[in-house]
Amino acid sequence: MSSIAEFSIPADEFALRETLERLPEIAIEIDRVVVHDATHVLPFVWASGEGSEDLPGILDDDPSVGECE
Repeated sequence: MSSIAEFSIPADEFALRETLERLPEIAIEIDRVVVHDATHVLPFVWASGEGSEDLPGILDDDPSVGECE
């Protein structure tokens, strides 16, 4: 059996809050989450919109981001 949930998180409570503040025109979509091990999950995050080409550098400066590829 599987479950599907759709929900929204206010931008000021989202882990990528600082990135969203620096790129207000960008759209962030979490496509799926993959379990890495019993204590970690890896989200697949898609970004589009104006300024998305600057995203890698901005994510490097966001303290809520541990690592991105």
